[in-house]
Amino acid sequence: MTTAQLSPRAAALLQDTYGRINTVDTLLRLQEQVFTQSDLKQIGMDLNTAFFSYGVTGIWTRLHGCTPLRAIVDIASKLDGFGPATRDWLLREIGEPDDDSEGTIERAKQSATLVLVDRPQAVYLDGIEVGVNWASHPTPWEYLVVLARAGKAGETVDYMSMGDNAAPDSLKKYKYALKQLEGMPERMKDLIVPAGRGTQRLDLQPADIRIFERIANDEYREWRPWQAVAKSRAIPCHNPLMGQTSFCKGQF
Repeated sequence: MTTAQLSPRAAALLQDTYGRINTVDTLLRLQEQVFTQSDLKQIGMDLNTAFFSYGVTGIWTRLHGCTPLRAIVDIASKLDGFGPATRDWLLREIGEPDDDSEGTIERAKQSATLVLVDRPQAVYLDGIEVGVNWASHPTPWEYLVVLARAGKAGETVDYMSMGDNAAPDSLKKYKYALKQLEGMPERMKDLIVPAGRGTQRLDLQPADIRIFERIANDEYREWRPWQAVAKSRAIPCHNPLMGQTSFCKGQF
């Protein structure tokens, strides 16, 4: 989503806020007031280099696996730029209201490429439920969850990600088993790609992956990779408001 899809008032506020927060001063305030030691470790480089490589909103999206527009809202809210009412309004405008309900999942299905829900187990690809009985196939389900969480964190997966009983050739076997499931669409198979020797990844950006965990009867919490450490790879660096994209490489 870009600001062209928002109401004029929301678009203007986000444009203004983006220009205001994308500064070294904002990054230093985040370092002092918001970032944890784990966050700083995940950035993987000094903040000056990170700023000129990704900008403030780019750093935030890498840490939290969120959309660039969500990053603008979250950063401004953390630093007291937005009050709760303004924050809630802007989240509704960008299609990411901050609630952990089934409504959130429905909206996620319309905006994200891949959505996973843990109970009852369900996978949605491009808004359409994948017709697999996951309860009868626990290993392919766990494999897909590991891939999705790694993808949300910007990471790759190796066989050790699958537990103590996995072997070096396990990923190939897991992918083959997933591909053989009745009802598994070809597109899902194509999204699992090699990422180097003995590793795999989902061919999706973190913001295109949404994962939900059920915490009560009708309450869901979105899983976010707060503690994940992303690996070196090509990363899209772009102005979130204009939809302009280029690619840069770095450890992040």
